Amino acid sequence: MFSIAGIDLLEQELLDHERTLLEILLQDKTTKKNIIWATDDYAELGEPYSFKKEILPELVTGEQDSLIQPRVEKALEHQTNRTRDKAEVFTPSWICNAQNNLVDEQWFGREDVFNIQKEMSWKATADKEAGKARNLEKERRTNDF
Repeated sequence: MFSIAGIDLLEQELLDHERTLLEILLQDKTTKKNIIWATDDYAELGEPYSFKKEILPELVTGEQDSLIQPRVEKALEHQTNRTRDKAEVFTPSWICNAQNNLVDEQWFGREDVFNIQKEMSWKATADKEAGKARNLEKERRTNDF
């Protein structure tokens, strides 16, 4: 399917094999336009890479295929500057999962609706109750409209 270099997705492979998926990943779901760079870190590459410009597939593929990197792969100095300048913080996925689980518990009235927290990771629930919970949630959303 698609190669993953470490934890980085290779944008060129997405473009070559599934352009629509790359376009979806670059889309701002609120404005329906592409997301913007929101940084001048890449401005030395030219005007299309400046702060308020949209990120287009052709700007992150080809020779620039490795331009976008996961935060954890960026230099510590770059991470520190973004944290200071943009109030950007990194929240580990297991903490996000724990927060989502708290919301799920309140919504569904029980624990372990979709997964079971295991220290700094989790295991998906595979029982029929999880499927029922998802269906009830979908039904509740449908009835709310």
